[in-house]
Amino acid sequence: MTTPAAGSPHDALAARIAAWLPRARWYADKGVAADRVTVADAVAVGDTSLALVLLDVQSAGAVASRYVVPVETVAGTDAACVPACADWLVHAVLEGGSFAGKHGLFVGRPIAAPSGSHPVAAAAAGPTTVVPIGHDASNTSFVVGTGDRRLIVKVFRRCRSGIQPEVEVGEFFAIHAPWPAAARLRGWLEYRPHDDPDGAAALAVVHDFGADRTAAWDRLVALLSDGGLAGRHGQRIRGIAAALGRATGEMHAALGSRPDLPAF
Repeated sequence: MTTPAAGSPHDALAARIAAWLPRARWYADKGVAADRVTVADAVAVGDTSLALVLLDVQSAGAVASRYVVPVETVAGTDAACVPACADWLVHAVLEGGSFAGKHGLFVGRPIAAPSGSHPVAAAAAGPTTVVPIGHDASNTSFVVGTGDRRLIVKVFRRCRSGIQPEVEVGEFFAIHAPWPAAARLRGWLEYRPHDDPDGAAALAVVHDFGADRTAAWDRLVALLSDGGLAGRHGQRIRGIAAALGRATGEMHAALGSRPDLPAF
């Protein structure tokens, strides 16, 4: 691996991240050291030693990729699930904060609660707790708890400009065609480069967290492992499958309910 000479704090930070990057579960080229790792932009996370970093990674013969890496700047370790970082991220999104990097802006994009719906407070008393979930995913998701508030945050590790489907569809369900089976999108964090007004990229999303819900896949796998349809849970399995069918139909009906919106 080659990196720039350690002539700036960003160069030194890039080198520290590059040392563990091939082992990261969300890194596309797992186990392969990159030829060049540089910090494209970064923003400090409050008055801490944490930062949100956009990292450019170049490997031989491949197009450069950009990653989103919340990091502890002294040790260079990943800090996505550090409470102070999660708390900053949630507040930036819900409060619509704007933070200047060297080459662009990191901007929180909150979605206002529709009339009659349940709003979410931007701040709450009590310490922040973080529970990571989805350990096999290519992104990083975690549940953030503060006081009586529970939100789920997903950090998009690959930073790509343009439309982010999770943002576009989530905003559609939150504003234009409310569908109660979808976890409500509360907002997202995006990066806006100074040199490309149309090059905004979503970095993370914040949704309501359904504490009483379980993934249908996990529930069905557990039930099928005990005799399948012929076992004692056969009727329950059929009921879940039917409910999934109804929910899928309702989702498509909601998606098709606004022909006045060209994207849908």
